[in-house]
This record gives sequence, structure tokens and C-alpha cells, in this order.
Amino acid sequence: MLKKIWSDSVWSGVIASSIVAGGSALAVYLFDWMPRLVAIASGAWAYMLSDAVLPTWGVVLLGLLAIPTFVFAGALLLMSRPSAPRAPDWTSYTKDRFFGLDWRWRYVGQHVDGLRSFCPRCDFQLFPVDSSYFAAVPRFKYQCDSCGAELKEFEGDVDELESKVERSIHQKLRNGLWRSDLGTS
Repeated sequence: MLKKIWSDSVWSGVIASSIVAGGSALAVYLFDWMPRLVAIASGAWAYMLSDAVLPTWGVVLLGLLAIPTFVFAGALLLMSRPSAPRAPDWTSYTKDRFFGLDWRWRYVGQHVDGLRSFCPRCDFQLFPVDSSYFAAVPRFKYQCDSCGAELKEFEGDVDELESKVERSIHQKLRNGLWRSDLGTS
């Protein structure tokens, strides 16, 4: 039980603090240091309240007010140091090429959201256009309104293609292949 508590960072700190406090209290009692500690504390208090050209309490107050300035300056120095580049996480994978079209998306939680297609030539957003000649065989194509490129024609429904793209995204995430598309390994 004690080994389990000691391995916990919070409880080990509590135990260590209790040991130090108990040892200090025992030393103060055994060596009769209490009158001396009281004399030191009351002398410091009297010094703080004593008369001087500049009140001592004012000096102490200015010193205490300077602490946040030093902390802020130290934080600025730490933040200005160049840090090691962090490896991108999976949420940085937000664009790829599937089925001859460029696709972009974002994540809401762990779900792909806002899936959009773009022209691989000029990067203009694309919208599917119905190209069915017969109602029995649904077809659609992507044509760029900016550069005029006739890109690709698909059978089926637009939702089916977007579902395939989303599943391809998830496959790359599961297999770790998304890293190669970001230029990292």
C-alpha cells in the first residue's frame, strides 16, 4: 500500500513534506530553538516598522512588486528561445489528392467535416455537375469554372464519392500514410 502511495507524485510530495515538517519541529523542540526563532521573527518585524529615510516597509513592498516584473522578463526570455520543431499531429492532415481531384477538409472532434474539392491545376473550388444522359444511370463530372479544365466523370451519387474520399482519409490516418503527404516521416 505504501509503495503504491509513494509512486503517486502528489502523495509522495505530501509524505516528504510531512517528514521534513516533523523533523524540523522535532529539531526545534530538542535543541530549544523556539526562543531564538521568536527573537529573530520579532526583530525582523521591528526592523520593518522602524524609522528610516525611506520606510523599510516601502522597500519591502517595492521588492515584492518587482517580483512579477522579473517573472515576466524570465518568461519572455524562455519563450524567445528557439524550440525544437514538433512533429505534426494528425489534425494537421487537412488536404490530399484523391480520384484526380484535390480535397480539403477540417476536423470536428475526430470526424472529417467541410469536405471540399479543388482543381488540381489552378486550385479553384469545384462543384459537381450532373452529366447523366439517362435517369437510370446517375453520373456527374467536375469541371473547373476558372481554367475550364474537364477533370473527371464519375458514376453514382456525389455522396458516394465523398464517402469514398472520407474513408480514404481515415485509411491514411490509420496506416500513418498521412505523414508522407505532409513531407514528414
